[in-house]
Amino acid sequence: MKSSAFRLTGLVAAVIAIRALIAWLVPIDLAGDESYYWEWGRHVDVGFYSKPPLIGWLMAGLGILGVDTELGIRLTAVMFGSLTLVFLVLLARDIFGDGVAERVALMTALVPIALPANLLLTIDAPLSSCWAGALLAAWKISTAAKPGLGRWHLLLLGTLALGVLTKQIMLAFPALWIGWLALSPARRQVLIRPAT
Repeated sequence: MKSSAFRLTGLVAAVIAIRALIAWLVPIDLAGDESYYWEWGRHVDVGFYSKPPLIGWLMAGLGILGVDTELGIRLTAVMFGSLTLVFLVLLARDIFGDGVAERVALMTALVPIALPANLLLTIDAPLSSCWAGALLAAWKISTAAKPGLGRWHLLLLGTLALGVLTKQIMLAFPALWIGWLALSPARRQVLIRPAT
């Protein structure tokens, strides 16, 4: 068991390292959307014409830190992609075990959309991290032996809040989760038990 957990950790670390290396070695100019969001970062507001404000706030934060360069933006996208990977691997490990979690790590890394999605800082990078984090937290809350407010509730609330600030589709997550709980006899009690 220890060796499979070690192998899984090594696999995830290798994927993250390869992504960071690609971001560092392959010069990619800002894509059209990234340039647009970079400009939003220069004019921070509570919302923008077509999107919620988080991507503009992220770009502003990168500017404050002095890393609003192509490399800084690429590495930020890698960070979000890596966070998504970690959340999905933890979820797969909790549900199915280390073997499936390893396959999830490989498939998540090798899906054709994975490379651009993990190198371009568009609204999809933080959204996928928030969605994956909310999935993990919702699963943990749904399968907890005893009800109680804890770190998984905080993760769920945090990822939902940040996700809604990223893209409005995150508003669908609570309805989907509640629907799944309502349709699952084994999980239905989560809807009625107090979380104290």
